[in-house]
Amino acid sequence: MTSLRPLLAAFAVTGSAQVAILLMGLVRFKLVSLWLGPTGLGVLGLMLALQAFGSQIAGLGLGPATVRMIAARPHRLTRATLLLPRAAIVQGGIAAVAVFVFRVPLAGWLLDDPTRGAEVAFVGLGIPVALLAGAGTALLQGQRRIHTLARVQVTAAAAGTVLALAAIAQWGTAALPALVLVPPAVLACLVWMVPARPVATGARPGPALWPRLVRLGMATVAGTAFSAMVLLVLRAQIASRLGLDAVGLFTAAWALAVTQAGFVLAALSADFYPRLTALLSRPAEARALIDTQIRLILALGAPVLVVLAGQADLVLTLFYSEAFLPAAPLLGWMALGTILRLPAWAMGFAMLARGAGGMFFLAELGFAMLCLGLSLILMPILGLTAVGVGFALAYGAYLAAGLIWGAAHAMSPGPVPLILTATALLLATLSLNVPALTWLLAIIQAALGILALQPAAFFRRHPA
Repeated sequence: MTSLRPLLAAFAVTGSAQVAILLMGLVRFKLVSLWLGPTGLGVLGLMLALQAFGSQIAGLGLGPATVRMIAARPHRLTRATLLLPRAAIVQGGIAAVAVFVFRVPLAGWLLDDPTRGAEVAFVGLGIPVALLAGAGTALLQGQRRIHTLARVQVTAAAAGTVLALAAIAQWGTAALPALVLVPPAVLACLVWMVPARPVATGARPGPALWPRLVRLGMATVAGTAFSAMVLLVLRAQIASRLGLDAVGLFTAAWALAVTQAGFVLAALSADFYPRLTALLSRPAEARALIDTQIRLILALGAPVLVVLAGQADLVLTLFYSEAFLPAAPLLGWMALGTILRLPAWAMGFAMLARGAGGMFFLAELGFAMLCLGLSLILMPILGLTAVGVGFALAYGAYLAAGLIWGAAHAMSPGPVPLILTATALLLATLSLNVPALTWLLAIIQAALGILALQPAAFFRRHPA
C-alpha cells in the first residue's frame, strides 16, 4: 500500500476547507428551511439542479480536462490560463441566453408556475458565473496549489453565504435565485484575483488548444451531464407527482447524505486526480494509490454514513426541523447508496486519468438511467423513499462496472478496500433496521477503517 503521508497532508488542508464549506451550506439550508419551510427548500433545490445541469452542458468538460492536461504537461499552463476565462464567458453566455429564451416553459415544468420565468432567467445568469469560477479552480487544482485553493473557497463560501442569506431575509422567496448566483460569483471574483504563476511573454491560447481540451473533456461532460440531468428530471418528477414539499424533503436528504460524502471526495480529489494522472507511467504505484485512496475515503466517510442511516430522525431535526422528519426513510437509503458511491468515485477518476472516457461515459449513463428508471417505477409503491432505493441500487451497479474495468486494466484495488466497503454496507443496513445499535456500529466501522489504513504505512516515504 502506498504511503498515507501525502494523502493525509493534502486532506488536512482541503478537508478542513471542505468541512467549513459544508457547514456553511448546511447553515444556508437550515435557515431557508426555517424561514420558508420544505416548499422553499424544494424551490431552491430545483434552481440549483437547473444551474448544475446548465453548467455541466455549457462547460464541455474543460475544467477536468485542464486539470489532467496541466498535471501531465505543466508547460501548457500559460495557454490554459489565457483560454479558460474566455471560454467560460462565451460558453456560459450562450447557455444563459438559452435559459432566458426558454424561461417560461422551464418555470412551468420545474416550478409549475410559468409566471416565475424571471427567477429562472436569473438562475441562468449563474451558469457563466459558475463556469468562470470553475475555470479558476481548475487551474489551481491542476498546479496542485491546494493551500491557495482552500483559502479562496472558504472565503468565497463565507462571503457568499452572508450576502445571499441577507437577500433572503430581506425579500423572502423572491430572493432564492441569489443563493444560486451569489456564492459562485464571489468565488469567481476571488479565484481570479490570485496571483498567477509566471507566464511566458506574448503567449497566446493557440487555435488548437480549445478543441483539444473539448475532446479531452467531452467524455467527462457527457457522463456528468447525465447525472446532473437525472437530478433535474428527478426533482421535476417529484414536484409533479408528490409536490414541492417532497422536493424540499429530497433536497434535505441529498444535502446530508450525498453532500456530506461530497466534502470528503472534493477534498481528496484536489490532490488525488492530478497525482494519479502523473503516475500513469508507473502502473504499480498508480494501482497502490487507488487502493490507499479508497481505504482513506471509507475510513473518513463510512462511520458518519452509518450514523445517518440509523439516526435519520435526529439528524433531520437537528439540521432542519421536525417538518422534515418524513424524509428519514429516504435519508437512510441514500446513506447506503453513498457508501457505494465512495469507492465508485475513485474508480471513476481512475477511468478519467487513464483516458478511458468512453467507459466513464457508459458508467455515468448507466447510473443515470438506472437511478431515474428505478425511482420512477417504484415511486407509486414506495413514495419518496423510491428515490433512495434507486440511488443505492444504481451506485451498486456503477461500482461493479468500475471494478470490472479496473481488473481488466490493472487499475483495480486490492481485497481490503472491497472488504471494508462490504462491512460498511452491512453495518449501515443493520443501523437502518436497528437504530438502537447505531453508535456501537459506527464505532466498529471506525475501528475497521483505522485497521484498514495500516497506520505504519504513514511513515513510509512516498514520492510526490
